[in-house]
Amino acid sequence: AEAAAQAAAREFDGSAAPAAGARLAPLWRRALRRETPADEVRATAQTIPAAARAELPETAARLGRALDDAHRADVLARTNPWRMRWHSSWTYKDHPDGLGIPDGHFRRDFGIRLMLKPGWRKIPDLLLHYRVLFAHEYTHWLQDEGLITCRWGGEPPAVAVEVLRAVELAGLEAVEAGRVPTVHRGVLDAFAEGRAWVRAGGSAPTLAAFRRGGLAGMAYEAALSAGRPEAAWEFLRLTLAEKGGLTPAQALARVRESRR
Repeated sequence: AEAAAQAAAREFDGSAAPAAGARLAPLWRRALRRETPADEVRATAQTIPAAARAELPETAARLGRALDDAHRADVLARTNPWRMRWHSSWTYKDHPDGLGIPDGHFRRDFGIRLMLKPGWRKIPDLLLHYRVLFAHEYTHWLQDEGLITCRWGGEPPAVAVEVLRAVELAGLEAVEAGRVPTVHRGVLDAFAEGRAWVRAGGSAPTLAAFRRGGLAGMAYEAALSAGRPEAAWEFLRLTLAEKGGLTPAQALARVRESRR
């Protein structure tokens, strides 16, 4: 079983040789295909797939995507770990923004990749990390299907889902303390801005919805004002719907009406 896991892990070793220096390719591949530590094998072959299996039904339900057997099988079959030995365009060719190496990546042709980067052992809770990361990338999947809007930009809706799932799974205090590394200080600042907008009445014009984390803060505070935790996802579904989506002010009013 250990040998099979080792073989599975090596499928995601990012072993493509650089375009230049093709004569060095054999040495390059030999260096990358060294013996894989057991904890790295478990992370790629067990933890990441387990996170996807656990999170898919939760995120799909919250975003209103029917999870039939065919869709479940397709998503899970095309969600895979991708091991990176170092951050380099040589080891990962598909930069979504042309600049940095992502923590996760969705693309229509290959589905979802969840990255195991150097330094992953410092992540406080690996299963939690990959659950919220999967929620983020699955939101991009639903954008591609036309269920979730891109009118706020591509990333703000996905980050909103990621942050709310992180808060649900770990608690806001733990998230603010850094238990989910992808929810960093910039995201938390936007989250706080979204919350402040709701507390100020939620009617003034704001750019918070376009900031990564802003919509999550609005949804979180909207749920507090409505006195119902599930209202956070109602707010998000209303604002993120591709067809008939509401403005944050309209969604907030709708959520508050449901309190009466």
